Amino acid sequence: MGGFGSGRWTRNERKWLVNECHSIDVRTWKKQGWLEPRTTITYGHGLHIKVDKGGVELQFTSADGVTDADGRQHSYTEYVNIHRQDCHFGGKRQAFICPSCRRHSFILYQRNSYYRCRSCCNLAHASQLESSHYRMINRAYKLLRRIDKDPCLMLPIPEKPKGMHKYTYRRLVREIEHIRGNVSPILNIRERFAELFSNIPEFNQIDDLQLEMPELVMPDIKLICNQ
Repeated sequence: MGGFGSGRWTRNERKWLVNECHSIDVRTWKKQGWLEPRTTITYGHGLHIKVDKGGVELQFTSADGVTDADGRQHSYTEYVNIHRQDCHFGGKRQAFICPSCRRHSFILYQRNSYYRCRSCCNLAHASQLESSHYRMINRAYKLLRRIDKDPCLMLPIPEKPKGMHKYTYRRLVREIEHIRGNVSPILNIRERFAELFSNIPEFNQIDDLQLEMPELVMPDIKLICNQ
């Protein structure tokens, strides 16, 4: 027991996030008018775009910092097809066709020196790495914003806003109360931290504190408050 190499090894198994990779969005290109044939654009991150009727030609450099013997970054050229679908009420809806899986995707991400869809790049959203309690809290705040512009789970739920149906208001209140009952220990801890560090600018953003319920013990916090 206790030999060389025993015990837990520190591993970084977290997935890359979508906001950590450079991306291209076909919906943004459509708004900018960049999907017209014979359009040539120099995009961010050294990306050059040439548009034709069937798709776009992407010319870009490596995102992983790999360089040649001369110290220059590798350059790549890739053609991405664009699917144009007729809408029921006129117009067309464009989507990239992922070069690997051939799925339709509005956004392609640069990962491993190529542009692929989120599934092929094995990327995750930031919300997927949050604990279940913080997902519920974010869900409650999202529902509260439909009732009031300045939501706060620690205050009573405001009255029904003008124009909202009574059934919708009651449904929102039931779901918010259900979430608030499940995450009440977390909310109490956040309130204590807000009182403790209200005069410290670095801790004004209490929402940035990633508090996990099993790691926080209420008696310790009470002891700090008494001091």
